[in-house]
Amino acid sequence: MSKNKWSRIIMILGIIIIAGIGAYNFIFGEAGYLKNRRLQKEVDNLTVEIEDLKKDNAEKAEAVAGLNKDRTTIESVARDKYLMVKPEEEIVKFQSIDDNKQ
Repeated sequence: MSKNKWSRIIMILGIIIIAGIGAYNFIFGEAGYLKNRRLQKEVDNLTVEIEDLKKDNAEKAEAVAGLNKDRTTIESVARDKYLMVKPEEEIVKFQSIDDNKQ
């Protein structure tokens, strides 16, 4: 074979090798397609989680605002959670039948 033909073969092989390395880096490299897809999925999941947390925060802020404004809600929480009563009231506790068996 002539020197010209060998040069052509080597050049074609070099182009194929360089293209192969480039394709490998494009798909599997540090900034490759697969890593980009994985990161995009993570961003999407975190975005959904952020939206859920924002909704939860809004609900809790609304509940706090209700506690600050509504005397009935404040009284209900005070009675249920802290067992508070008005001066003329008494607390009566009932024991269930299951508690007596133990």
